[in-house]
Amino acid sequence: MVSLPPKPVAPGPNASPEERLNYQEQMQEYWFAVNNAQQTITQTENAKSNGCCRFVYNRFLAERTAAFQRGGRMNYVQTSAALTKLKADPQYAWLREVSNVPLQQSLQHLQTAFRNFFEKRAEYPSFKRKKGRQAAEYTRSAFRFEVGNQRLTLSGLGRLINQALKYPDLRKLRTGV
Repeated sequence: MVSLPPKPVAPGPNASPEERLNYQEQMQEYWFAVNNAQQTITQTENAKSNGCCRFVYNRFLAERTAAFQRGGRMNYVQTSAALTKLKADPQYAWLREVSNVPLQQSLQHLQTAFRNFFEKRAEYPSFKRKKGRQAAEYTRSAFRFEVGNQRLTLSGLGRLINQALKYPDLRKLRTGV
């Protein structure tokens, strides 16, 4: 498998419209043709990943809150180590069924929420609920793209997509499958 080329550097807040458009044109956006079987698997795995991410976020929010109330602090490195120990526990074996990438991203989001709270940019982090928007974020490292075969592989799920078509005009891209 061949990995995707490096992601272009995003323009700064004072970038000109031309620089922003150039950045958009450098990004590689794909539209994927997914068959019914793949769509069913993807939806099931997404639901599983979303639930695991919500559990990890809420579990470590509770642990960090308890540490904060005791006068201590817990950072990302400590929560990541605790997640590794938690996944080793047979009672939480179901956490090993999903990719580790979105679970680590949940911890990163929690770290950002606490940083914003301590820097007085946001309120104290709140627990995630089942209702509403659900998301599991996969970083670039979770994807592998076979250029010759036009196949996408996602960490924890295996090969998902059999065909990928380069989207011709990024400015018309609104939603994806």
